[in-house]
Amino acid sequence: TDVPGVDPTTNDYNWFAGVTPTLLADEINLDSDPKQIEMMLRTSRLVKGWANRRVPALLGAEPGTEAEQLLNSRSGRIHLFPAIPPELTIAFRDLQARGGFEVSAERVNGEVTFLQIRSRRDVECRLMNPWPGRKVVVRMIPDGSAVPHRMDNENGECIRFAAHKDNVYAISTAEKQ
Repeated sequence: TDVPGVDPTTNDYNWFAGVTPTLLADEINLDSDPKQIEMMLRTSRLVKGWANRRVPALLGAEPGTEAEQLLNSRSGRIHLFPAIPPELTIAFRDLQARGGFEVSAERVNGEVTFLQIRSRRDVECRLMNPWPGRKVVVRMIPDGSAVPHRMDNENGECIRFAAHKDNVYAISTAEKQ
């Protein structure tokens, strides 16, 4: 707080009234250092007000159904269903992701059963592996040709491949190909 004598933990502000809300920006995201994420979550829970209520859900700490809870790409890496309860069957189509991607996906009983990405530009696609520990296949649609990709394990399992404008890619586990 920047107002002397105001205790941010006892006032329920709707917006700036001596308390600076915790707003998500690109500095802290799903790929940030876990200590930074925890500090952001702790602050948003401590300082009341509507501006802080979305922070835990958008950082994957609480369930919800907003678009960023279905697909979050603030870091430049695509995360599927980061704040959706695992038992929930849910799908979405053509959500926009950073980098120029349209993503469609379905999850049934905690398992991603469908994943397609359309690229609107020539750019590398970076997708967090929705099947951690399992081999993944990337294929072009409609011909089914294999697309070379690599797994970057620097900060979780990130599938990386060269995407080209107007191409559509189907991503699945090797068992489902």
